[in-house]
Amino acid sequence: MIQFDLNRFGRLARWSLTMDKRYYVKSTLSWTVMLTLLFLFFTCVVNFDNHYDGLQAYQSCTMMVVVMLLVIVVLGGAFMFQNMKDKHDDQRLLMLPVSNLEKFLMRYSTWLLLLPCLLVSFVAADMVQWLVNTLLGHEYTMLVMQYISNATFGIHWASDIPRALRFSIVLTFFWLHSSYLLGATFFRSHKYNWILTSAVLIVGGILLGMLFPNDYLANRIDESTAISLLNVGNGAYLLLTVFNFWLSYRLFCRTQLVGRFINI
Repeated sequence: MIQFDLNRFGRLARWSLTMDKRYYVKSTLSWTVMLTLLFLFFTCVVNFDNHYDGLQAYQSCTMMVVVMLLVIVVLGGAFMFQNMKDKHDDQRLLMLPVSNLEKFLMRYSTWLLLLPCLLVSFVAADMVQWLVNTLLGHEYTMLVMQYISNATFGIHWASDIPRALRFSIVLTFFWLHSSYLLGATFFRSHKYNWILTSAVLIVGGILLGMLFPNDYLANRIDESTAISLLNVGNGAYLLLTVFNFWLSYRLFCRTQLVGRFINI
């Protein structure tokens, strides 16, 4: 089967949620414990009796949540097979009576389903830290959610940042996301594919930095030329992102149970 059927995909989604429920529950509980300990550490230990800047602890808590969110978004594609432990899980996936596109989309959506898990963990941990700090009578006690809601009104792009550069920053995150998705289907390791992909990206970045020094261009082009180059780079980023998604799907279709290091 190569076509996409919405009803069949819905049945696959229900089956996948049933089979992967333990993974999502475990992730939610693990993140809840981790965030609770981090929140209590910043609000009760680091910031204990700090009357000078009582909001600094909540700023640190917010940064931890933002970092976790960015990690899930950027590395999202690498989570495709995190809940698949052995060849029996791989075999079960290959034998499902659905098309490869439906399997690929369902596996890819794993990271999207982790976002509500993170939200539940964040709310639970935030309520615990608020309750503990209230009972201990600490000054400046508040919810991290309250701090975030107040801080979001002050978030804005600097007026002197060109629009092309802003777009380039956003596209960089999308390209990294697609690169980790490609790594998840290129490397056979379900658990450590993100490490291998990170190593490739780091080595590639070092080589590009050696071949194209930033100072060379910065000293020889004006602002207009730099913006034009950014627009060209943004187009290349977009094409590479689409190519990574396409190639990841093609590699997914070639996945076999043979014990190879890569799926080629």
